[in-house]
Amino acid sequence: MAAPVAGQPERQLGVLGGLNRPTSADLYDWLFAGMLAHPSGGVAGWRERRTGRLSDEYPEISGYYLSAAVFADMTGSVPVIRAADWLSARIESNASASRRVDGSAIYNFDQGIIAAGLIKYGVRARNARAVAAGVRAASRLRDQLSELGHLPPLDPNAGPPHGRPATWSTVGRLHLAKTVQCLLLADELGVAGMRKAARTLIDDVSSAFSLANDGLRDEAGRVNLHATSYALEGLWIWDAANRTTGLRDILHSAFDELLSHQLPSGGFPRLAATEASREQSDVHSQVIRLAVLLGRATAVRSSVARLRQVASPAEFGWSVPYEPQSPEVHENAWATMFAAQALSLVDGPADLEWWELI
Repeated sequence: MAAPVAGQPERQLGVLGGLNRPTSADLYDWLFAGMLAHPSGGVAGWRERRTGRLSDEYPEISGYYLSAAVFADMTGSVPVIRAADWLSARIESNASASRRVDGSAIYNFDQGIIAAGLIKYGVRARNARAVAAGVRAASRLRDQLSELGHLPPLDPNAGPPHGRPATWSTVGRLHLAKTVQCLLLADELGVAGMRKAARTLIDDVSSAFSLANDGLRDEAGRVNLHATSYALEGLWIWDAANRTTGLRDILHSAFDELLSHQLPSGGFPRLAATEASREQSDVHSQVIRLAVLLGRATAVRSSVARLRQVASPAEFGWSVPYEPQSPEVHENAWATMFAAQALSLVDGPADLEWWELI
């Protein structure tokens, strides 16, 4: 398997002539202008357009930010460097709690995203501190997989989240497939036990995967398509990294189910089979990415047009709202990152290395 980051060619962010704005480059202009940066260096999950207020520093989204910076070749920008320093310092001081509202709880999904971002950034930027911090975070997941034979959604050595119901993010395991990326990245660096842990994780998820699985449901029993997309992204990463076809049937059949929930607008909702579920841009972008990666891009042409339609010009570049139909516009960090990568795949080379997925 090729080295994951160092020495890889830069991905072209240019777009084909004649396309309506925005392009991936327009979205990256907003992401890396520093609009989401807290004074600490931590990245906010969203920004209220009307007031300019930022949400809390969000470690998981800061990890995604580093992955997006590697993909966009923006690792030298000041907000990216500061985000990497902030995440590295947190891990070095054992400050791994995921969100202020959840107290001391550590979501293993968040740790996987943070670890992947730090390792990718650290290798690309030749930042040994970031690499070491990312490996340390990935090692916590490896150790849980080794001890338990599966990865729980919450680190059992930390406290429970405050007042969170039993839902996909607190009791489900299928979405955790996406953390396989950080385990494979650590394996590329020669860290012991990472490939075995990755296989344990994927075997656990693939053996139980179904959109009917309770691990994808919210507290009201409704299937969450965001969590579903995460599970499929993890299975795709494993499949692409190993250049196998063992999971293709699962990926394509599950994608067909995802596609069945496409809204008349071309967008996708947060929840499956519920008329009241609003269009949600992170799911929308995730489905487009999966479509391209599975060779199914023609099935989401109207979705691509809708994604460009819901994006809007901001003070710098263009951003994507979390819920296009909401009266309060939240310029969303991760939805914009996913959308930027989706548009890059649609407008440029449609291939993606396993480690490049944001």
